[in-house]
Amino acid sequence: MAKRGYHHGDLKRALVDAALVLIEEKGPSGFTLSEAAKRAGVTPAAVYRHFEGRDDLIAEAARQGYEIFADVMQFAYDKGQPSALAAFEATGRAYLAFARKYPGHYIAMFESGISVNQTPELAAVANRASAVLERRSAYCVPKAVLLTAAARAAGIPARLGFADVRNHLQSERLEAVMQTDLFVFHGYSALWIDGRWVKASPAFNAELCARFGVAPLDFDGRIDALLHAFTGDGRRHMEYVRDRGLRQDLPLDEILTAFAQHYPGVVGPPED
Repeated sequence: MAKRGYHHGDLKRALVDAALVLIEEKGPSGFTLSEAAKRAGVTPAAVYRHFEGRDDLIAEAARQGYEIFADVMQFAYDKGQPSALAAFEATGRAYLAFARKYPGHYIAMFESGISVNQTPELAAVANRASAVLERRSAYCVPKAVLLTAAARAAGIPARLGFADVRNHLQSERLEAVMQTDLFVFHGYSALWIDGRWVKASPAFNAELCARFGVAPLDFDGRIDALLHAFTGDGRRHMEYVRDRGLRQDLPLDEILTAFAQHYPGVVGPPED
């Protein structure tokens, strides 16, 4: 009786599909190549026609995931333009929808410990996906999502962190629009290094740091790298008012609700 698993010529796809199911069921390190071959309906030796080992198989699953992720995020970002806030909401919802719809890909991409440099093809598509979240107009939250995802992809446990901060150097124009100098749900990343969580804020690039007169943040993996309380000449800069804690995933609806409450003239209530 012939084995039922894949059509001729679709062996690679069948193995990736099998791996995705096993990743969801057992985790990326909880299955063997033999199990993937059995689920695909082929002999273990057949796996090596396309993959040198389990890491290569998971890397291909991640590559396919990044292809989907890049397209989804690009569509969401374009849909939200020209409003930076609308683009943030759209990409945030797209990120959460991707994780729900493609859990096996998501785990292979961000929680397997497989480096994005495992293969040149994986590195290329991962860079394309990351570029969508590296827009110059991006909020601190998408930047924190990107840093957290990159850390997870490198095998470093990471979570999203949020805090309410007061910017004492905010421009008069921005304060007139927001009617406050309080920024709710400022995003940062927390990385688990040497047995403890270390915080890192990816919000300001070198250009913004120069504008505010503060030094770029240095992250050494030992000391929290959060926004400076004072500028180089002693002026008050960023004040952490409330720590909202660490999250495993993006609390998008909670963020949008808080935005609508604190900035009613700028943000409407989130859609159901």
